[in-house]
Amino acid sequence: MPSPAPTGRRLLPKPGTPDQSDTATDELAPASKKAKPNPTLIACDACRARKIKCDGLKPSCSQCLDRKAACQYRTRVRAETLHQEALELRKTSQGLFQVLELLRTAPEDAAIDFLRVLRDEPSVFDFTSSPSLASWEAARSLALARSPSLAKSPAPIDFETELGNQFPGAFPPLKPLALADVNLRLLHASPITIADRTRHNRKRRRSVDGSRGRPLPSADSLPQSTTGASKRYVDYRLEHLNVQPWTSVPVSDTLAARALSFYLSNEHPLLGVFDPDLVIRDLVRGSGRFCSPLLFSALMAWAFSTYAQFDDRGALLSVQFFEEAKHRWTREQCQDSIAAVSAGILLTLTCNHHANDRDGLLYLDASAEMGLRLGLFNASHVAISEQNDDEEYRSAACYAAWGIFGWHTLHCIYFRRHHRIETPPASPIPGDMADSGQMSPKLPDYMGSTFTWVAKFWVIVHEFFGKGLLDLEETNFERAELAYQRLLDWSHGLPETVRRTDGCSHHVLILHAWYHTVIMHIWRPFIEARQRNGLPPPTSVTLGDRPAIAYRASVNQLKRILLSYRERFETTHLTMLITPGYLYMLNEVFRDSDSPEAHFYFLLSMRGLLSIAPWCQGLSGIAKAFFSLGWRNGVFRRHGWADNLIEDVKLATVDTKYSSLYPIDLSQADDDTGRGNMETLASEFQNLVLASHDADHADGLESDAGDQVPIWKGDPRDLDLSLSQATKEEPYCRHRIQFPSCWAVQQQSRRARMSNPTFSRDQLARYFDHINLPTQYRDQLIGAGPGRHAAPLDIAALTALHTHQIAAIPYENLSLHYSRDKIISLDPQELYTKFVANGRNRGGYCMEGSLFFLHVLRSLGFHAFPTGVRIRLREDGVPKGDYVGLVHLVLVVELPGAPDGGGQQQQRDRYVCDVAFGGDGPTAPLPLVHGRVTRNLGAQEVRYVHDHIPQYRNSEAQVWNSFYCFDPETEFLEADFQIMNYYTSSGQTFQRKMTLIVKFLLEGERKSAEEGKISNEGQSSDGGDRKIVGKLMLVNGIVKRNMGGRTEVVQECRTEPERIEALRRWFGITLTQEEIEGIAGEVTELKDVETIVA
Repeated sequence: MPSPAPTGRRLLPKPGTPDQSDTATDELAPASKKAKPNPTLIACDACRARKIKCDGLKPSCSQCLDRKAACQYRTRVRAETLHQEALELRKTSQGLFQVLELLRTAPEDAAIDFLRVLRDEPSVFDFTSSPSLASWEAARSLALARSPSLAKSPAPIDFETELGNQFPGAFPPLKPLALADVNLRLLHASPITIADRTRHNRKRRRSVDGSRGRPLPSADSLPQSTTGASKRYVDYRLEHLNVQPWTSVPVSDTLAARALSFYLSNEHPLLGVFDPDLVIRDLVRGSGRFCSPLLFSALMAWAFSTYAQFDDRGALLSVQFFEEAKHRWTREQCQDSIAAVSAGILLTLTCNHHANDRDGLLYLDASAEMGLRLGLFNASHVAISEQNDDEEYRSAACYAAWGIFGWHTLHCIYFRRHHRIETPPASPIPGDMADSGQMSPKLPDYMGSTFTWVAKFWVIVHEFFGKGLLDLEETNFERAELAYQRLLDWSHGLPETVRRTDGCSHHVLILHAWYHTVIMHIWRPFIEARQRNGLPPPTSVTLGDRPAIAYRASVNQLKRILLSYRERFETTHLTMLITPGYLYMLNEVFRDSDSPEAHFYFLLSMRGLLSIAPWCQGLSGIAKAFFSLGWRNGVFRRHGWADNLIEDVKLATVDTKYSSLYPIDLSQADDDTGRGNMETLASEFQNLVLASHDADHADGLESDAGDQVPIWKGDPRDLDLSLSQATKEEPYCRHRIQFPSCWAVQQQSRRARMSNPTFSRDQLARYFDHINLPTQYRDQLIGAGPGRHAAPLDIAALTALHTHQIAAIPYENLSLHYSRDKIISLDPQELYTKFVANGRNRGGYCMEGSLFFLHVLRSLGFHAFPTGVRIRLREDGVPKGDYVGLVHLVLVVELPGAPDGGGQQQQRDRYVCDVAFGGDGPTAPLPLVHGRVTRNLGAQEVRYVHDHIPQYRNSEAQVWNSFYCFDPETEFLEADFQIMNYYTSSGQTFQRKMTLIVKFLLEGERKSAEEGKISNEGQSSDGGDRKIVGKLMLVNGIVKRNMGGRTEVVQECRTEPERIEALRRWFGITLTQEEIEGIAGEVTELKDVETIVA
């Protein structure tokens, strides 16, 4: 038998020891015809079923990748299945133990009720896996508290009974709660709420058609106007609403009328910041002195923020109206008017809703100052007396004065701020018939009498707490007793419509919640002092025990108010205004967490917050803050308190940044609110989420000991899900790998890179000449470097560099077309030669321009670093598609903040510089501040939002759109640049399929742009700051011009010679002969059609 022909295969050495590297062997293995399989290699299930060879690659083998099929491995699936079964078994056993404990420890009546419910369930296992078990656990604690034989301390019945007899309007008798009277669904998460939150997160930035979320309240559930013929709205005139004269926001008349009607019935009875009769009259007419475009925008911003609980469109419309109102406020703030001062309060409310209380305080203070100038406060009787012959003005002024005074007072008690209004308004309170000698404005029927008594209530609060923290610190027993007596007297005069009854309106319940939180606020310092001294709960009303007894009485009333509010109004009249009730109740739960009722009212209050959080960012932050506070003080470490709650909070809340000093932890020292405010505590929630995930992952590793730990192996979905939201659920799980010291090392290396200038002083001086930088900034920057600045680096200098760079160094990708090798170099010295030294007015595409500007900034001493960007695909030139891979760069620049009063430097200000994005790129550095709007070219505006997606709109009348997204905390390094540069400049992207140039024009270049005589030479550098006024563009063979308005075509090139001439004429760019010849044969080469036919 003849010997086989030589195969030419390579002989392999003897396998090395186990500790030797396998790299070389793996690279050579494919050359062997019969390479031995890896002993650990197991075929995937799909290949095993088809009986074909499997290469065992994970997470997906080559065969499955080619067929685009799911790839699973039996051993891994089995391990995961066993782990899941173990967890389910552990959970079931815990549930069975809880059932036995409930039956053993609950009072006899409760145990019988519990047994009846258990018998109605399909099985014990179904019951243990349902939310009902946690609800019954909390209900058992309530039953224990109501059981006389098991109560730990006798209740102060005599004092509360006496309060109920003398002041039944605010202290109605409280009947013991029977277990059957409690709706246990209030104690666990609503599946509808969580599903709505998930859907809302996915469609947050889309304007959707149709109603979403909760069902709209029925017409019968809303108070109706007795004079109206329509049952759709509380005021029949809203049937004729036409929004077109008032706003540029795209909203239908019907939807706006519904939102406004809901606000009038839901929150205006408590706020009353404007006369509704006059405002609606002028609104429907289309003009009038009591309704302005500013007031309408501010009103709709607040109205839609709450209406979002019924219609998902409300969230987007609230943001749009808020942006419109802010612009109008900026233009009209010098024009004092009743409408403007009311708009200031509504803007404050909207800021509170969006968890941006810091900005809200600006509008709040401005409203007080404007009201003082209008004569609404302090000396208001003088100003309004001058308008005695104008009944309408007097009515509008009364509403505005008392509405603004009320919201300022609420801030002074709950935000602990000094009241900006020294004395209450002298004008009559709307609806107050007790004022003798003064004509009081009437209240519409849907407001009842609530606003009248709210205003009287705020007068008492202002008297005792108008100085905020100062009044709280100076409170002694005599002053507290006097304040308490004044509040009791207030409740004694309550009319029937404002008394708390089983059928009272929702705004009456909220007023009473405020009332009892203020009483708790009065006595809380004495309660905490008693607790610190270790004194037991009081059992009689002695002089020293009165604070605790009075405090406990209001706590019990507040508990019943919150329960009634949630049972009766959770599906019809939710509002952010109930927040103080939940705030004080949860603080009481944390203070007295050993109380048998504590767990029940903790769940009742937390679920109440979570019912509002899906459509209210302010409540979203407060819910997260309370979870962090409960974890911080150890309450959540108790069995059953935090079960599944962290996931429910995460699902029901919004992922955003919070800017609010709203005090959450009332036990904090008054001068230490920085540690217990919403902003600080909400930021801790994310750490708890990560810790929870790490704990779950650790449990999984412990259960799967011996199994291979799955790690990231290059699946691109990791990258997609890290910066954008998945639109399709996939059976795929990401695993985080933490490196605790990575950030510190990166920061240290970043500082080292910043301390080494790339360009010399002479190079920088020549660069300044090339971009025509004004002399004032040359003097500030030239020769600058670490420790050698001629003047401090500031935003003015950075802006000048940014503006003149994009005007002198265009965005262009000619090197990908007019060259032979089509290779883009990112070497800074080569970029300097291309842009500056060769004098041919060349530019570069995004990688080139951004990195060149980075080296310029670092050479000048700026603290700057680059980060990768995912751009958004465009349809017909407009960003509408998905976010794709990292194909762009921006620079994050940090500037020293302004020093504080003590000379200490504040936190650095951060800006984003994007000098190479093209025609829609920002013309100046943008502050890395959520929602800050910056004017770009012409009417176009740009901004960054909380999820770091910069937005633009071409005018105030248009909707915001998004360009790209990025992470401003992650620095990209040279290896990242090279990978991005290789992909971006390859034939797979649009860069190789079209020629692009964008050159921005400075003031003074308009005439040259119109004549087609653009050149950087000869421009004066002493003209001071110059702004971008237009841009020239080339797309393939078409030259376009935009001077801040419409884009016009100025030349169409049909051949290469025409385009080469257009480059010189319009952009001042000259190409070498070798570069011109480099485009031959490319798809972007311009070929005259007649020449081709010939």
